[in-house]
Amino acid sequence: MNSETFKNYIENPNLLNQACVNELESLLNEFPYFQTAWTLYAKNLFLIKDVRFKNKIKLAALHSPDRLMLYRLINESFEPAIKIEESQKEEIIEISATKEAQSKPTEIETPETNIDFSDDLLEFAFETIIIATPANEEYLNKAKKEIPSKQVETELRTKNRELLDRFISDKPKVISKETEYAINTELPEYHKDEDEFITETLAQIYIKQGHFDKALLTYEKLSLKYPEKSIYFAGQIKMINELKEKNA
Repeated sequence: MNSETFKNYIENPNLLNQACVNELESLLNEFPYFQTAWTLYAKNLFLIKDVRFKNKIKLAALHSPDRLMLYRLINESFEPAIKIEESQKEEIIEISATKEAQSKPTEIETPETNIDFSDDLLEFAFETIIIATPANEEYLNKAKKEIPSKQVETELRTKNRELLDRFISDKPKVISKETEYAINTELPEYHKDEDEFITETLAQIYIKQGHFDKALLTYEKLSLKYPEKSIYFAGQIKMINELKEKNA
């Protein structure tokens, strides 16, 4: 793959197809820390609905300085949204000088599989928010010196909530009015554990998307992890079962 071809894929990711996968894999084998190539590779697998996407997107995230941006780039429609920085252009040219295209790959037909890629992106988005990034750690350390710890926790929780709300607004709504009412109910004030807060929000997104079985499983896990709140979780499970029957 030469530099012009690579830049063309960056500017027009809708051109990525089955034939491009081998080219990008070959490029990553020789240059395993090439961030832009990892992003294109993950986007390529997503577009062709390759079964390896769920695992490879995690590898791409490890090589990405901004995991939320990676999520947005992959989840975007066919638009030339991947920008090339000057340093990346130089990197592309340097790679092109050391590696010429060997031969045109042959297109390989792969059987179609029924994969819900939106769910993979949903899980990835939450991993992005839950897992601490260097930027979050830097913010937390700086904030601790300047403001009380409770205020730091509140600001971080607000930041996470904004990200989740933005994510929810991007997802299609396929629910009834009863479901809409249920998920718009405010979470109780006693939520102290950040992991619990994120996990329950994930359950509410599942409800909003109509994935009631996944929401039930999430609340069952929460009930086992936090037995002191089992009564509350039991009420949520009952509510989901009722919504499931109404939407059947």
